[in-house]
Amino acid sequence: MKSSVEEQMKKHFDIAPTHWLEDSRWLKRTDISNDAKFSLLCTGCGGNKAGSALEFIKQIIASNSAIQVLWLVPRIALASDTIGRSNVLDISLRVYTEVRAKPEFTNM
Repeated sequence: MKSSVEEQMKKHFDIAPTHWLEDSRWLKRTDISNDAKFSLLCTGCGGNKAGSALEFIKQIIASNSAIQVLWLVPRIALASDTIGRSNVLDISLRVYTEVRAKPEFTNM
């Protein structure tokens, strides 16, 4: 059964097709749909949400190197963990502190 937060997400972001995966097992890259515009991964801590998403991103980037990905996390520790996992998978991620503002925006 979906939680109230999940129901609110679905109500506000019900853009077809949406792939809802609710499972308590260890996720794999193949659990993320190639055909859905959005995939919502609902598992607990340690369910490999980030790992499966990084593997999915690696596959997408391999098919089109012009694709850029924005990865947002709510905690610095989680960002560090994600950077470490991306390095293992040979995916280049940058932390926001490494990105400099474009000169045309700094003199406004």
